Amino acid sequence: MNAAETKTDNDNSFIFYKSLFENHSAIMILVDKSGQIIDVNDAAVEFYGYSKEEFKTMHNYDFNTVPKDELIKYTGQAYNKERSYFTFIHKLKNGELRTVEVHISPISVNGKTFLFSIIHDITEKIELAKKIKESEELFRTLTENMTMGLVLYKEKVIYINPAGEKILGYGENELKSMYVWDLYTDEFKEEAKNGIRRGLSDINYNHYVTFKAIKKSGEEIWLYIYGSSVIYKNEIVRIASFVDITEMVNMRNQIESDKELFKTLIENMPIPVGIYNEKLLFANPAAEKLFGYDKEEFYNKYVWEFFDENDKKFNKIKKSFGKIKNKERFISKYIVRCKKKDGSIIYANFFEMSIVYNGEIAGFGVIHDITDEVLEKRLISEEKEAYKELSEIDELTKIGNRRAFDKKLEELLNAADRYGRALSLIMFDIDRFKDVNDGFGHEIGDYILKEITKLIKRSLRNTDYFFRYGGEEFMIISPETPLSTAKELAERLRLKIEEHDFNIETSLTCSFGITEAVKGDTNASIIFRVDGALYNAKNTGRNKVSWE
Repeated sequence: MNAAETKTDNDNSFIFYKSLFENHSAIMILVDKSGQIIDVNDAAVEFYGYSKEEFKTMHNYDFNTVPKDELIKYTGQAYNKERSYFTFIHKLKNGELRTVEVHISPISVNGKTFLFSIIHDITEKIELAKKIKESEELFRTLTENMTMGLVLYKEKVIYINPAGEKILGYGENELKSMYVWDLYTDEFKEEAKNGIRRGLSDINYNHYVTFKAIKKSGEEIWLYIYGSSVIYKNEIVRIASFVDITEMVNMRNQIESDKELFKTLIENMPIPVGIYNEKLLFANPAAEKLFGYDKEEFYNKYVWEFFDENDKKFNKIKKSFGKIKNKERFISKYIVRCKKKDGSIIYANFFEMSIVYNGEIAGFGVIHDITDEVLEKRLISEEKEAYKELSEIDELTKIGNRRAFDKKLEELLNAADRYGRALSLIMFDIDRFKDVNDGFGHEIGDYILKEITKLIKRSLRNTDYFFRYGGEEFMIISPETPLSTAKELAERLRLKIEEHDFNIETSLTCSFGITEAVKGDTNASIIFRVDGALYNAKNTGRNKVSWE
């Protein structure tokens, strides 16, 4: 072959490859070793949005988000055939970012080596893969945290969640080697097999069943199963959710078998029991006996007619009948007053709750007559109150109470008046004691009252008499004591209280009022003056001693 023929062949080859380059639908770019773009095909122009003239003034790093130095390194690797495949993010002329995979290989043209790149846009592929991964993670999170079993299967298990493994006692790999119907007892195997095969041929087949299954341990359990057909990997498969209802089935069977026994017990038990909506649906003989009605009268009355309408809880009881009508669930317990046929009132513990009776929501009530206990407690309470009135010792502080104070003051006033002796009366109370009770609670309030009582008792003379007058008010009767001495005593007591640490987050103070007995004083007159003095102490700033 002569030189002319060789040149012609080369020209023909060039024309062929040039035509292939220009017209190929794949994105193609030709660059030199520095990254300078030599040529691009029409697919590249369409994809990136630059004209060919613009491309030929650019380098590959002008539209690649990889840093320039790093891209030059990659270009060198491709030029030296060290690496041929890359994934980049390219920026189009309009600013849009696209993920691309790039296949690069060096080629020789007219004695020069260039890098030939074929580029595929994989943005949608990446997004799709991301969405698939997110969907898989969501599916895994949902199924692995469900409390019910979830299984995907044909004739054998494809997937089962952890809850399903726990219910059946098998691991996933063990279940994958078994036919699904072999999990059931013999009486259900054939039905299960037929249901699965029907579901695998009919995408619209959904059904609920209750089957008895055999756990790996050999224990038999009842499963409530909902199965439906779905498309998975282009074929029909079955998906089913299931729960262990063994306890429920056993309970139902127990109830059925014991129904007659239950009826016998209810009808013969001494405690009144009834089932009702607005009127009685059932009542045992004990209920009839308690209220004094015969059966026909009993069943013709509205249930609330058995309760005393003057009872504070009457309206609450009536509300439960509204809940029955609205098919709401409820459970309540009251101490109530009930009304018998003869009009007499009894006290009762009344427990009621909603139940399903003959397929409808109804009330179930139990009444326990506690009339004797209530009357006995009331009698004891009345006796306690009577005892408190007669007692002269304050229950909390263990010092004399107001009754004792009135008695002792009258006695000492008479003596002072008769013999012309001095007598002073000191009254004090705790400043802002209501704030202490509200802020720290009544237990702390009681502690403060007892602590102040101890503090004052230790500081008084043997001849002084100390009383709790009421609430946070106290009285001190000081015989043979003129006003000047009483002032000194009160000031000393005020300072002791102010300086005492009560172990709470606030300081405590007391205000004092003092008066000295005068000829002809009565309890009422001297108390009036000392109360006025205390009022003055509190009204002029508190934590001080005032006198009249």
